[in-house]
Amino acid sequence: MDTKLKAAAQAMLDAFGGDFPDWIRAEAAALQDAINAKPSKPYHVLVSVDGSPGCKWAVEFGDYDETTVKQEFADMRDQGWKRRELKIITTGDTQAEINAAVAELNKDL
Repeated sequence: MDTKLKAAAQAMLDAFGGDFPDWIRAEAAALQDAINAKPSKPYHVLVSVDGSPGCKWAVEFGDYDETTVKQEFADMRDQGWKRRELKIITTGDTQAEINAAVAELNKDL
């Protein structure tokens, strides 16, 4: 969660002082969990041209170590992949964050 968003969420929870109205009571615990969540580690993902309709980019390989991902990029180039057919992106380390980043690449297709 973004730092400014965390501050705003915490200010809202503090304003209610634990006495939440019904419309927010169901979300208060989830909001507090999001505020307390540890940020995910940077994860580097190599994506390649997939060619499927509406899905140009697809995950090929990922690792926490950027050097390892760059080596995989180089290996794929050695196998004949063109530079424009490969990208390295940095995301969070959850599958949801990786999927969202790839979806963002494919959104205008």
